[in-house]
Amino acid sequence: MENMDTLTKNAAREIAHSSKISPTEAGPTNTQKKADALQVDAINQVFSLFRINYHNQFYAAYSDSDTLNQAKRLWLQSLAPFDAKTILKAAKTVIEDSEYLPTLHRFLGFCDQFAFALPTVRDAFLEACTAHAPYENNNWSHNLAYHAGKATGWSFLRGQPEAKTFSVFSGHYDRLARQLREGQALALPPASSEQTAETTPPSEPLNQQEKIKRLAKLREQLALD
Repeated sequence: MENMDTLTKNAAREIAHSSKISPTEAGPTNTQKKADALQVDAINQVFSLFRINYHNQFYAAYSDSDTLNQAKRLWLQSLAPFDAKTILKAAKTVIEDSEYLPTLHRFLGFCDQFAFALPTVRDAFLEACTAHAPYENNNWSHNLAYHAGKATGWSFLRGQPEAKTFSVFSGHYDRLARQLREGQALALPPASSEQTAETTPPSEPLNQQEKIKRLAKLREQLALD
């Protein structure tokens, strides 16, 4: 794989013309919020980087200019809540992380992680599966993990196999992530004074290193790779 800086420079040269594209050509429809020029440039750069890095896959997915322009409009609409810096950071991470051309859904997940400091859906699932009542008192890495667990059902999470619970949890995670993009808050309820044998006492927020250690321990407890 080429160096990321080289890829970016190549892409910048190749989109010198397309970066001047108007929001009408590669941008939103009349019902969308008009994208600013930086977002349009970011989308053009993302697709140029994808073309360079995933050459054969890219041309298989976007075999003609009409298909490519439709994809750009869709991505521009879906990524409208994110600034250009977040979009490009997500593109860099995807290219370094995966050998396969990403779907829009997967790309949105990376943007969510950078914009809202979200745990991955897998890590949020592990937190919810190992949480203890009262659940609002647990030291959640993000409020979304709590709300996705609550929506899925604590008893369901603890009493059913992952083959059943993970897909349900993932659906709630995606729905709540969309709410965050739309500007909705996901606050925790007030901490409960109830103390039980399963209660996890509130503590100071975890730093990034502590979160990684904690999630690794959760994976070990659930015997996950």
